[in-house]
Amino acid sequence: MGADRISSIAVFSLDSIVSTAYSQAEFDAIKEIFRRVAADYAPFGVNVTTKTPTFDQITRSSTSDSAYGTVVSIGNIGSQWSGAGGIAYVGIYDLVDTTNYYKPALVFPSRLGTAKNIAEAASHEAGHNLNLSHDGQGSTEYYTGGGSSPGWAPIMGVGYSKQLTQFSRGQYSNATNTENDFLQIRGEGIGRYVEGTPNTDLASAQTITLNSTGYGGAFEWITLASDDGNTGIDYDYFKFTAPAAGSVNISVNNALIFSKDGTNFIGEDLPAGYGNLHLDAQILNASGGVLADWNNNALVDVTGLTYSGLVAGQNYFVKVGPNSTLPDQSFGETTWGSLGAYALRIQADTKSISIAKTTDGNEAGSVSSVFTLTRTGDLSSALTVNYTLAGTATPGVDYTGTTPSSVTFAAGSSKATIILPTKDDLLSDPSETIITKITAPVGYTISGPDNATATILDNDGNAANNNLVGTSFADALAGVGGNDTLSGLGGNDTLDGGAGNDTYLFDTDLVLGSDRLIDASGIDTLNFAATTTKTINLNLGSIAAQTVTAGNLTLTLASATAFENVIGGSLNDNILGNSLANSLTGGAGNDTLSGLGGNDTLDGGAGNDTLDGGADNDTYLFDTDLVLGSDRLIDASGIDTLNFAATTTKTINLNLGNIAAQTVTAGNLTLTLASATAFENVIGGSLNDNIVGNTLANSLSGGAGNDTLSGLGGNDTLDGGVGNDTYLFDTDLVLGSDRLIDASGIDTLNFAATTTKTINLNLGSTVAQTVTAGNLTLTLASATAFENVIGGSLNDNIVGNTLANSLTGGLGKDSLTGSTGLDTLNYNSLGESLLSGFDVIQGYSGTGASLDSINAPGSIAAITLTASKGTATALTEAAIQLVLTNAAFAANTAAAFKVTGQSGTFIALNNGAAGFQAASDAIIQLSGYNIAAATPVVVI
Repeated sequence: MGADRISSIAVFSLDSIVSTAYSQAEFDAIKEIFRRVAADYAPFGVNVTTKTPTFDQITRSSTSDSAYGTVVSIGNIGSQWSGAGGIAYVGIYDLVDTTNYYKPALVFPSRLGTAKNIAEAASHEAGHNLNLSHDGQGSTEYYTGGGSSPGWAPIMGVGYSKQLTQFSRGQYSNATNTENDFLQIRGEGIGRYVEGTPNTDLASAQTITLNSTGYGGAFEWITLASDDGNTGIDYDYFKFTAPAAGSVNISVNNALIFSKDGTNFIGEDLPAGYGNLHLDAQILNASGGVLADWNNNALVDVTGLTYSGLVAGQNYFVKVGPNSTLPDQSFGETTWGSLGAYALRIQADTKSISIAKTTDGNEAGSVSSVFTLTRTGDLSSALTVNYTLAGTATPGVDYTGTTPSSVTFAAGSSKATIILPTKDDLLSDPSETIITKITAPVGYTISGPDNATATILDNDGNAANNNLVGTSFADALAGVGGNDTLSGLGGNDTLDGGAGNDTYLFDTDLVLGSDRLIDASGIDTLNFAATTTKTINLNLGSIAAQTVTAGNLTLTLASATAFENVIGGSLNDNILGNSLANSLTGGAGNDTLSGLGGNDTLDGGAGNDTLDGGADNDTYLFDTDLVLGSDRLIDASGIDTLNFAATTTKTINLNLGNIAAQTVTAGNLTLTLASATAFENVIGGSLNDNIVGNTLANSLSGGAGNDTLSGLGGNDTLDGGVGNDTYLFDTDLVLGSDRLIDASGIDTLNFAATTTKTINLNLGSTVAQTVTAGNLTLTLASATAFENVIGGSLNDNIVGNTLANSLTGGLGKDSLTGSTGLDTLNYNSLGESLLSGFDVIQGYSGTGASLDSINAPGSIAAITLTASKGTATALTEAAIQLVLTNAAFAANTAAAFKVTGQSGTFIALNNGAAGFQAASDAIIQLSGYNIAAATPVVVI
């Protein structure tokens, strides 16, 4: 091979990058070119390879040298002759030439494009080396063939556009070349493939042994029947024995048979469209009768020839050859050119069984695990198949089934089913498996794996907060740990929330069935809020089956002390608690809630409800921002509380000692208490509430707002909370020992209702104080919690604290002591401090930060007094008139004077007539206080 010629050929490339580092597309093209060229030369005794040969391998050094060849170089050169796709010398293959001057043949990929075109050109140019001439037609040098299903052209013509390209002997009209290409190639010293054991009739048919699955096959050749190159082509026969009654499927595909080492041959199916065989096949009976004929000349491969009448044990034959009814014969295609290798495959039905899982089990709805067995072969009689069960699920515990066991195919049926019903338990056992393993009956094989696995899906929870929803069947749902929500829906369900605070949901507008509830711990709730058209009847303390909603729900509670809380529906519900601390919520409708034992919380919601906490300390919840209706409260024992804390936009008016219907919040709530001594405590809302206790030991909390609290009898605890609150006391009555708490606001203790008892009170003392002997003892939680006091009608003794107090003595000869702070001493009328019973103010301060003032009735002009009008010789009207003359004591004014033998300064308030009148003008003694410019008295 001349080095000067080879060096000018570029590396094969399909793109602009010329390199031996081929792209994947270039590798794929090289493999396609090899397969197509190898298929073209398959009938001959040549080795087609992409491996670069040595010089000796292609050189014929003498006439006795029998090992030689040629090279087709695929690559572009600087000058491509006449725009051709390739070029080669003719008839130089067997030339004795130690220079290889005339080799290689050249193919120019840049002029051809696709791998098919390059392969056609390579076979064509190699044909010239083998002394083949062009196949033309008439005046056309290159015959392009014809047809389209599949289309045919001669290799030595132009086959770029046709699927089949074959060597030819000019069997078409106006052929310019009728040489026998096969004999011409043989004339170059190349042998042909000869079958070692011809299988050309029934008697010599090659036996194909089918395996246990009914499969068998072979790679074989279609060759010319003899060396003369003209005798008819080779038809091959194959024999197989039907393993079972049923069907057989035959496929025959174009293939290559090649060897990497020259000794061991292997077969390979060619991709569709690569081969040169136009194949046909028939299925024959034992005497050669045709049972099925492919006869599909539009396809070059036999892709699925079937026959469904196999009889077990009988012999059948397959005949393979070129299609005798070729569609493109008028263009030159004949059976003569259909030479090469093929792959035969036989797939017959066997007596086999297989198993597959068709349905996973599920505890939700107790869905069964289902396995389907399929058999092939004789279906005429019944067939029993044994199986065993394994896996992480336990037979009899997690599902219904025994092991070992068996299943039977019915006569005539190809399917059998193993059904293993799931047991819905209350255990957290996720993803348990059932492995069903079959054993083949005698004479049968197992197709595929001998086992299949189903997984049982768990409907129970775990340690997290689960949301478990059942089905319309009988479910068993277990929450295990966490605060779970369970809803069984339809069916007779068993529900167990397990540990944690669990909620059970029911909508008894629907038909739910008969459910059983189990719950061993936590604070658990039965929630019927979704129910809008049915009533609820429930007793948490009953373990008998209860008709909760007729026709729709029956409940059985596993324990009378398992469940604490209930939320009712929208109609008139009847809900009873148990001995636990229940929370019962009625919702809409006229509900009856009974807490029974335990410290219960009852919330009737909207509607006219009857609420009875029963024994122990119960709480009744009200939000009177909402329209609640007219409720009746019954409670026979315990320390019970009416809680209005949720109310933020409405006022509360409540008297615990009143058994008449009370308008607590106009338009929103009317309450009727069954007893005047049933309820102890009240918690108010956010506005200005008016709360009155009863004879019990009440705890009254006003909350936000300017509240008015009156404990009445009993040892009460009163807390006005935020805001300017007023505490009412009538110590003419026996009120008990009360404790007052108030953290903020300007708060007032009002004793104005007291008309027959004296008041003794010190706002700065936190010890128990006898306010009225025998009737009231007060303990203030703080010495600075309360600012103001209004006294009663007798001679009160009132002491303030360090705050800015407002002290009002009222009628009677009162003693008012302001202490430190900016105190105000109030007089609503002049008659409260006449000469016959004047008030004494202790500790009056007229200087600095503790500047006290006397709040006189509105008729008195405000004034700051800085000097005395004089000194009266006695506390008599006549003596005082000598000092407070008409000129000195004008109408509606205030004046200061002193009295011989009396401490401090007196302030007189005129009642409208100049001069002092004992019957109408007030005098107030400021004990120990000497008026002066530096120590004035402020009258407001």
